[in-house]
Order: sequence, then C-alpha cells, then structure tokens
Amino acid sequence: MADIIRRALKSVLTLKQIEENENANQWNLVHLTPALNPRAAKEMIWSMGDEKNLVHYVEEPTINEKYFLIEGSNRLENLEKIAAVVPLYDPEELFELADKSEGAALIPILPKLAVSAPLEKEDRYLQLFQNSLESSNADLRYEALVAMGFVAWKGFEVGMQKAEKDVEKDISKLATFLLTSLREKVWKA
Repeated sequence: MADIIRRALKSVLTLKQIEENENANQWNLVHLTPALNPRAAKEMIWSMGDEKNLVHYVEEPTINEKYFLIEGSNRLENLEKIAAVVPLYDPEELFELADKSEGAALIPILPKLAVSAPLEKEDRYLQLFQNSLESSNADLRYEALVAMGFVAWKGFEVGMQKAEKDVEKDISKLATFLLTSLREKVWKA
C-alpha cells in the first residue's frame, strides 16, 4: 500500500470546516503555499502529531479539483477523521457513478477519479481512462488526457501516443505535450 491517499471533495471546503478539523484533530499548520498565478496550485499542510503524518489540502487548477492528500502511517485513521467533517468521494462511489454514466456525463467524474488513483497502476482506472480516450466525444477525450497526465502512469503512454494522431488539434497537442513532459520528468529510465 502506498504511503498516501488522495480524495476529492464533494463540495467546496469552507473556512469553518478547516477550523473544525484543526480543532477536533489537533492539526498544526506547517506550510501554506498560496497560488501565485491562476494555473498554480494552492496548498495547506498540517502535521497530525508528527512530521511523518501530514494532511495536505490542495486546490489544483490543472484538473480543476480540490482534494485532500493524506500521508504517513496513520493515513487511514486520519482519512476517517477528515471524512467525518468534510464530505469526500470514495473511489468505489466514483466508479459506480462512472458505470452509470456515458459520454459527456463522465467528464466531471474523470478528474475526481484521477485524484483518487493510487500511485501504482490499477487496471480499473487504466481501463476507464483508456476507454474515455476512445470516445467519440472530443471533450471526454480531452478530459481523459488531462486525468491521465495527472495520474502519470507509464501504462498510459500507448493511449497518449494514439491521441497524438487525434483529428482534434487541441487533443493532439495536449497528448504531445503530456508525452514530452512525462517522459522528461516522470518516466525517466
């Protein structure tokens, strides 16, 4: 099991919910990264008793999602504490929504699934993103690429190579950009 868990928020996190979590769970704010431009992520990091158990609240504009990233040996316990105060999407719930959705209805689900994806490749995520990339809906194909870029598994490389030949120039350009970036920064041999 990976040392992190990520979960997308079901609704916007309010200052009151942050304060409730800080007070109830004795969080200590250790870092705040403001968004320096509209494309930069905003992040707050709290210690959960020690520097190995951290909770990150991230507002990520590249996939237009807000999520918690929980790390450390107590991550499951800390996830439960957060979920008691803040409504979060469970991956199973997202897959159920995806199973009931088709075409454009999948578009808002893909970024939430990207957030919940584990660090190691998992076939059901891979299959859903690959299938979305083969849709006749150009917006869904584009969103699938964005999600795949966020997850960044090497297993997406073949699908991204196919997307480089997409008839939609925005999709083709995004696939080329993602492949170049991931090969240089993430998939190093």
